[in-house]
Amino acid sequence: MLDSQMLCRGGPETRINVLLATLSPLLQSTRHNVSEVLPHAAKDSTSCATTGRTRAPHTLLRKLLETIATLCSLHDVCTSAAVTLEVASDRATLFISTDDTAPKQLIQDVESWVASLRAIAEDWASDADPPDGSFSVEEHSEAVLMANVYRACYATIRARIRADGGLTPTLRKLSDELPLEKQAVDDPDTPLGKLCTNLELLVSCTDPETVEENDETHLAAACIAGWAADQALRQDWVLCRIVDGIDNRAIQVIREACAVSALVDTLVTIAKCGGMSLALPLFWAVEWVSPPSISIPISSSSEAVSTPDDRAGQTQHPESYLIRHIIDNALSVHPYIATSALPCYPCVMLMRSVNLAQSPFTQSGTGCDYMLRGCDAGIVSPWLFPWVGCEEDFEHAEDILRELELGLERDLQLLQDRRPGATLGDVSTLVRGLLEKPIKRDPGSPPRYVECAVLATSTL
Repeated sequence: MLDSQMLCRGGPETRINVLLATLSPLLQSTRHNVSEVLPHAAKDSTSCATTGRTRAPHTLLRKLLETIATLCSLHDVCTSAAVTLEVASDRATLFISTDDTAPKQLIQDVESWVASLRAIAEDWASDADPPDGSFSVEEHSEAVLMANVYRACYATIRARIRADGGLTPTLRKLSDELPLEKQAVDDPDTPLGKLCTNLELLVSCTDPETVEENDETHLAAACIAGWAADQALRQDWVLCRIVDGIDNRAIQVIREACAVSALVDTLVTIAKCGGMSLALPLFWAVEWVSPPSISIPISSSSEAVSTPDDRAGQTQHPESYLIRHIIDNALSVHPYIATSALPCYPCVMLMRSVNLAQSPFTQSGTGCDYMLRGCDAGIVSPWLFPWVGCEEDFEHAEDILRELELGLERDLQLLQDRRPGATLGDVSTLVRGLLEKPIKRDPGSPPRYVECAVLATSTL
């Protein structure tokens, strides 16, 4: 049996670090065709990542979880998140982990989004008539969600809109072409004109000189303008060709500026689906999974593997400690774990190891295979095995750790075998040699690990 102290003092955890450090350059050099060698590390591989059991998650629920994860990452106080759902007989619980302990404001905002989703579903299920008289954000459940989400993500989305090379110069280029299009098309109300009108509204609603950030009407209007602009591009391929011909970066800039609006539209659409209405009798809760506080002594082999054992640079990613929370508490969650960006290679390999370690249980029907949205194999960032330093929970991790080590060794051998004219020999011999022989790295040479840049992208 493995001793939990070995995780801290040159044991299997150090061996995993060495394997990741050795794999990193191989993964980066083959990242464009990595799926040919390692199918489980492909960007579009949504699977259980085990041997022989592959299935797609429920599309609607997957979209809900991915949208919430992405919106969390666009929040003013968060950069990355992982989300899953547990449905019991009387309640539905969203489990959310973020890159750091979730601040109070994020917790309150997400809970308000969930409440708004329920309100929209209730209105839709009851076929409620729209409010009479003048429009009021407070009386319209969809507008409430728009304003709440846009306020929470205001700083992030405004930076995208106002940044150098952002929406304003793109809008100027498109507007300059309007007279030419109006001459070619008899109707002055052209698709390009409608697009520019909505983009101008989006810019004006995020102008601090003309609107207060807490003005719910302006926030809802900005969200609607962004949605209209995004829909215009998605539904009219001719318009896309016109826009691309004017500025080949324009479509990407517009969609980034309209990302929050598109995500809100996804939430509204999901709330109006029958599945959400069926869940209305349940009590909906949000449970936040905080990163575990771990105190780890410096490894005795830190000189041998300088970069991987640099504890100051290592982090536990949201999906990794969410997986640990699920396993330690034996939660019956939906097998799909949504992330705000493509998971890194070590997190995908951790998921594989969890599934393989509990393989007898899944085959007997008492467990489930967990899934991630894919993998960015070029990212091998500072990473920690989530059970490091946790003796009380280590019994869950022994088989997982063993499967992780074996999986990394197999991938290293497969990648090395694909390199013409190069041989590493036996992987075990290689790793043992790296552990035993100190490596003197040139201070000017690039690090073994590539920093993980988590990019928030629209799930649509």
